[in-house]
Amino acid sequence: MNTQLQLSRSRAFSTLFLIEMWERFGYYGMQVLLVVFMIEYLGFADARANLTWGAFAAMVYAAPVLGGWIGDKVLGARRTTMLGAIVLALGYGLLSVPWDQVMPGVWARPLLFFSMGVIASGNGLFKANPNNLVSRLYEGDPSKLDGAFTMYYMAINVGAFLSQSLTP
Repeated sequence: MNTQLQLSRSRAFSTLFLIEMWERFGYYGMQVLLVVFMIEYLGFADARANLTWGAFAAMVYAAPVLGGWIGDKVLGARRTTMLGAIVLALGYGLLSVPWDQVMPGVWARPLLFFSMGVIASGNGLFKANPNNLVSRLYEGDPSKLDGAFTMYYMAINVGAFLSQSLTP
């Protein structure tokens, strides 16, 4: 096999691996902190904070249906994955802004919900498309495709493990 093709595959796969790992790191890290933040700093009751998180999680897991359609029919998997990663980064950036200090008053709750909506939208664009890219990278080479998906799904577990270990 062409060495240049192997190098190109390796770089593309490494990029997908790292993006998926950090996406899971962000999601599970936020999961650990967000419910506590809603209770301790925004004054939500436990039930309301958990219900809010549950509604957000439902959006995160439902939105890839639309993101997959956009990746297949409109923008293509590569562009949709990149757009999703950018929107996710923007959402996590918005989530990290101390809005109560920047804009004192009643802005913390609406901007928290807006940030969560941006994250859910970015996740929807991102989540359904890297699988397609991995399968295209190793198309026609079933033995490498199986190994690539094993490694790719390991990125999810590594990101979740690092998040749960380092975020708290």
